[in-house]
Amino acid sequence: MTIIQNRTSGMPRNIQNAVNIVFNGSPQEVEAYVPDLIRSVLDSAEACRIAAEQAERSFEGLTGLAQEMVLACTNRVSWYLILLIKVLNGISDR
Repeated sequence: MTIIQNRTSGMPRNIQNAVNIVFNGSPQEVEAYVPDLIRSVLDSAEACRIAAEQAERSFEGLTGLAQEMVLACTNRVSWYLILLIKVLNGISDR
C-alpha cells in the first residue's frame, strides 16, 4: 500500500504540468516535455496496478487462513461439546 501511496503522490503534479504545457507552452515544449510527463503517469499507474494485485493476493491469502482458523476452532468446539455430552450422559447414568 505504501508503494501505491508513494507512486500516486506525484501524479497530480505531473498531470497538471502536462496540461499547463499543452495550453500555455510552445509546440516545441509540448513535444519535448509532455510525452515524458505522460510516460511518468503511465509508469506510476502500472506500478500501482501491480502493487494492488499483490495486495489483493495477500489479502486473499489472509482471508483463506482466517477461514481455516474458524473451521478448525469450530471443529474443536464441536469435539469438546461431544465429549461434554458423553461425560454428562455418563454421570446421569450412575
